[in-house]
Amino acid sequence: LNEAFDEVKDGNLDMEIVLKGDNEFTALAVAFNAMVKELDRSQKEFVRMNRRLKTLYAEREAELDEKRHSLEMAREVQQAIIPMSFTHRNLRVATGFIPFEELSGDFFDIFPLGGKKLALLFGDIMGKGIPASLKMMSFHSLFRAAMSENNDVTVTARTINRLEIADPSRLDDAYQLTTAIMGRIDMDDLTLHLANCGHPPPLMWRDIQGDVFELPVSNPIIGFDEDAVFEEMVIDLREGDLVFFYTDGLIEQCNREGEEYDTDHAKRTVARLHELPPDEFIAEFKKDLLDFSGLSETDSFHDDILFCVLRVEKFPWHNVSFPGTGKEAMAEALVEYMRGEEVPNDVISDMNLMFQELFANAFQHGNNENAHKRIDVGISMGKGEISLYVEDEGKGFDTSKIDFLLDPDRMYGERGRGLYLVKGIADEIGFNEKGNRITVHKKLDTTGGSS
Repeated sequence: LNEAFDEVKDGNLDMEIVLKGDNEFTALAVAFNAMVKELDRSQKEFVRMNRRLKTLYAEREAELDEKRHSLEMAREVQQAIIPMSFTHRNLRVATGFIPFEELSGDFFDIFPLGGKKLALLFGDIMGKGIPASLKMMSFHSLFRAAMSENNDVTVTARTINRLEIADPSRLDDAYQLTTAIMGRIDMDDLTLHLANCGHPPPLMWRDIQGDVFELPVSNPIIGFDEDAVFEEMVIDLREGDLVFFYTDGLIEQCNREGEEYDTDHAKRTVARLHELPPDEFIAEFKKDLLDFSGLSETDSFHDDILFCVLRVEKFPWHNVSFPGTGKEAMAEALVEYMRGEEVPNDVISDMNLMFQELFANAFQHGNNENAHKRIDVGISMGKGEISLYVEDEGKGFDTSKIDFLLDPDRMYGERGRGLYLVKGIADEIGFNEKGNRITVHKKLDTTGGSS
């Protein structure tokens, strides 16, 4: 019996004790043998069940991996339609996004409409996760289709509102309302047209005032009122101006003391960061939010958080140089640039004529016909105007004599006809302090013609 116990203890469940006779030792051996057989059966059943559990676990893990992969793909698709950065002429946009779950109901998009116009959409589906994400994708598609067709934010808002009202799922308890800002940016005159449909008001930094203020909500939530009237507000944008869009998850985020980030905090942050380039602005704003909340970006926030900054930069110059580029090639480059900006043909003709005269003046009088000296030329589309500068390497001239140089009587002299002709075409002409750079400006009207 002792030897048998030792064998079983070492794992030998095939052990069987054989004793003859009719005494307590024989009965104990029979009981021992029965116990070992039951133990052997239980162990084999345990092994079988363990294998089955491992198989089920592996199958479940495979299903979860597939679902996780599908969610990850859906998240990537969703985030792909949220432009994290966007640049068009002197307009720069950057975005920050902290989703509550893999999928989110917050959305943003900006895209060209043609005719120097951009469409803008920013908003929030009231909900989280997969249902909110599906509703967001549908709403985003409706906006793109409607806005591309009519280019009007109020017409688009009315169209989508009617479609939302007609949606049968609107009667379900799980129906999710939508707050949205629908916008159009006209690059010709730099105006921002907004229809805010129940969304938290954007913040605007007006550079000339040095202040941050709210752009008020003017319309009801989409899908709430069949008879809703939608109106737009028009904001005149200038260099240095900034518009900050955000979802309610930002201003409702609390710190460890239960205090909300709130709109006033957001205003102070916008004012502090307004001079930064948009991508740096977003990075610093996110840092401020994380510092306030005491969380890291991988921690769980109470809601989706999406925020976006739109900044009007100084108008960029398109530059070409001589002798690196010949005169005719420079003229072709300038014309190609203007055609790409859809400048009217009569303005292209005027600008080309001014370039020819200013280049001749720079080459002959500025650089004394030295073909090895540089002539820099730049052209830029501004707010309702187009500008051109020509700069040579010469010594320049006394800028106090500008009035003399532009005197009409010089039209009949041996020199001076070129500048006088340029003065007659340009709406404005200016010189740098040294006198070796001339800049001319030609105004444009909103229909694309010259003024």
